[in-house]
Amino acid sequence: MGMSEAFCAYTTLLPADEKSIRHAVPAKIINQYFHLNRKRSQRAIIAWQAQSEGWETNLATAIGEDVRFDAAVRAMDDRIKQSELS
Repeated sequence: MGMSEAFCAYTTLLPADEKSIRHAVPAKIINQYFHLNRKRSQRAIIAWQAQSEGWETNLATAIGEDVRFDAAVRAMDDRIKQSELS
């Protein structure tokens, strides 16, 4: 089960938590996925964040849609990886 599916399952059971969970998603992706899992450097992540206005909102609104969320995370990872190579 992916993160988007888990979000949908969780918020179906506990709809009152949807806003707080949706709000936490960007930080989880940055810290736990990009930094810890994908081993992206903190410097590259910060540089990408500075150039990517609105990324938190885009990611938080995409979380309920598997394809859109996965595509957004993949695109973010590609851009952060490019920052590391520059």
